[in-house]
Amino acid sequence: MNRIFISFAIILFTATIPMHVSAYDLDGVRTFGMGGTILFSDPSSVSIVSLPGLQYSENMFAGEAGYSRKYGLNDLDDIFFVAAVKFHKYSFAIGLRQFGNSDLYSEKTLKVTSSYSFSKFAFGVSGSGMMVDFGGGYGQLRAAAIGVGALWKEERWMVALSGDNLNKPKLFEYSLVSEPHFDFYGEFVSKGSLSVTGHVRMQKDEAAIFGLGQKFKLSNFASLGYGFSTSPTIFGGTMQIARGKTRFYYAVSIHPVLGMTHAISLGFISKSKKRADESFD
Repeated sequence: MNRIFISFAIILFTATIPMHVSAYDLDGVRTFGMGGTILFSDPSSVSIVSLPGLQYSENMFAGEAGYSRKYGLNDLDDIFFVAAVKFHKYSFAIGLRQFGNSDLYSEKTLKVTSSYSFSKFAFGVSGSGMMVDFGGGYGQLRAAAIGVGALWKEERWMVALSGDNLNKPKLFEYSLVSEPHFDFYGEFVSKGSLSVTGHVRMQKDEAAIFGLGQKFKLSNFASLGYGFSTSPTIFGGTMQIARGKTRFYYAVSIHPVLGMTHAISLGFISKSKKRADESFD
């Protein structure tokens, strides 16, 4: 019965509205637990691929793999794999994501992001491809999206503006388009161990989404974060543990109707001994 209800909900969802905003996104576990905000001061590899223009401050290669089960339903499993590299003023990132159950309904997303930095500024471009797969031999639909982003970074605060779905993609000729959406991100880093993050998303004919988060250090290798986002109001929390080259992330969020979602990911970083860009710290 549960499976029949989910099938009906998915068919109704995809038939009556354009592709939802998150279809081309690869949100990291920490972003998931901090109200959709991003940490510029300590970016994960998922953040690098999600936000064109965001880079590490050092020459680095990093990767991350994550998993979440939305609202405790195995038909809404979400997994991703991401790799990112920074070399001097250039960075490149690629991410793969699958949402849903391949036997019923799934979305497979590939996103590639390239960025360039100079002085306190950086900008980047992204390309995404999504394949919607209807299980049981009912066929597949495909679409692609283009995005851009720009970032300005000071010592204690950072801001970024990005736009995605700029080409107004749609799954088939007569389907509704996915309208472009524009995101504003910001972070302020205090003199202590506290960071305050914010996010605003705007899209035509949709209510604006606002997000606010905070992250603070517990020790040199552990930190906690929390946040909320609107439309609907969702509260979340996250934890990060960093030991050597390994990073572990855990997050939880609470939807007012559908309940709790848990997410985990495991990542690694490999830093170069030489700094990539002293002017972009």
